[in-house]
Amino acid sequence: MDAILQNQRVAISRAFQIILWALLFVLLVAALAIGIHAVMAGNTVGMDLHTFYLAAQNVFLKHQSPYGEDVAVQSQLSIFGRLAYANEDQMGFSYPPYSLFLLAPIVHLPFDWVQAIWMAFFLMSSVCAMLLIFPRRPLLPAIGVLVFYPFTFGIILGNFVNLIALIVLAAISMLVIDNKPSRGTQILLGVLMAWATIKPQFFWLYLIFILLIGFKHHYWPLLVSFGASLIGFLAIS
Repeated sequence: MDAILQNQRVAISRAFQIILWALLFVLLVAALAIGIHAVMAGNTVGMDLHTFYLAAQNVFLKHQSPYGEDVAVQSQLSIFGRLAYANEDQMGFSYPPYSLFLLAPIVHLPFDWVQAIWMAFFLMSSVCAMLLIFPRRPLLPAIGVLVFYPFTFGIILGNFVNLIALIVLAAISMLVIDNKPSRGTQILLGVLMAWATIKPQFFWLYLIFILLIGFKHHYWPLLVSFGASLIGFLAIS
């Protein structure tokens, strides 16, 4: 009986710690977003993010298709200041609808604020990922990833590949290097991996490797979570 109570206390304490860390993350993202918005006032640089933003507005606010021609037209006018020529990028949305889920909480905001929040989220996620992957010496990797030009440029553009790259790094670190992921960690990674399939051309090789590791080490929560999440995402879409 005492052992059961002790386990319950540990579980409650762990859940409380997770909630506190999540709240701290949100507060830091909010503070950083305010600073980014002040610095970048009047400048729109998140060209990749802008197309996702317009598509998300169509889905969550207008209840229309994210693939509508109006998304491409608005994106062209915002970025080029005119309609795109036939030989230019038409700026249309071409990803699975579930790629837009992350924008749902902020899609009602003006784009300048969405851009600032998204950049802050990416920056904080990058730092947190380095803390998870390199817990003993996270400072140098965190600084390194933030000054790595392709990664930084992707953050500025709002490219979702950056977030997928962080998911891949975290999954490989926890499943291969640490090799002792908890059940909750496996479930969370499964959900994130399912979402990361929004860019299969970038993710498929890593996905095969991670799934093979999952089968080899019998990470059933990871595999079930991935399969169920992917089916759920596709069904909702």
